[in-house]
Amino acid sequence: MGQVDFRRLPWILGSFLLRDVSEELFKSGTPSLLPSLALAFACYAMLFYGLAPNLRFPGMWLVGLGSLLNLLVIVLNQGRMPVFVARLSPVEQARELARLAVSLNHQLLAPGARLPFLSDLFKWSFLQRKPLMFSAGDVLISLGVSWLILRVSLRGFPASGIDGRMG
Repeated sequence: MGQVDFRRLPWILGSFLLRDVSEELFKSGTPSLLPSLALAFACYAMLFYGLAPNLRFPGMWLVGLGSLLNLLVIVLNQGRMPVFVARLSPVEQARELARLAVSLNHQLLAPGARLPFLSDLFKWSFLQRKPLMFSAGDVLISLGVSWLILRVSLRGFPASGIDGRMG
């Protein structure tokens, strides 16, 4: 991975940092529409700006497509990703409902939600105490990153002009 000329990585990392720090700083009271939408647009603008020059790498178009699907469902649902909690245990549901009540980034999947099939519907609890909910867009992002890592890893080291032979 060290030989990959990945550009604008700070913008990509900054988009996640902005989202997560904002979530922690502003988790008091019920989130309103304007801050949620502003945060979503700011984070995704940074992310897409960072992704744009890297779409030439294997799998990065999947990362972009998954991110675009996530942005679409977020924008159509008042700036917050809907989360389906029915797959969680009663204790996990109570914890998740308390988190969703103050989250700038997520909300409970309600009956009137738009594009519910793109919401955080799936549960992952392998090797962790707290389950993680994820969406179809997150699956595409993970596949794209995995594809990138696999292709770059299997490509090997770039050819060198100095191969140790004389002459």
